[in-house]
Amino acid sequence: LEGIRIAYLGRSGKLTGLVKSIKNVPEEDRGQVGILINEAKNTIIEEIANKKNSFKISPREWFDPTI
Repeated sequence: LEGIRIAYLGRSGKLTGLVKSIKNVPEEDRGQVGILINEAKNTIIEEIANKKNSFKISPREWFDPTI
């Protein structure tokens, strides 16, 4: 998961590259492009958080093999 986060949101990530290249988008389209990039970023962050939470084990599911 961390690798995915870095690949898309890291310093050299794909979305970071899109944000940097927004200056090449025509001015009248920048707002819409920015909104789409931010939506994608928020979706990625949310999905990574959801997946991390699904890996956590609740106390009820915890198994003690020494018992």
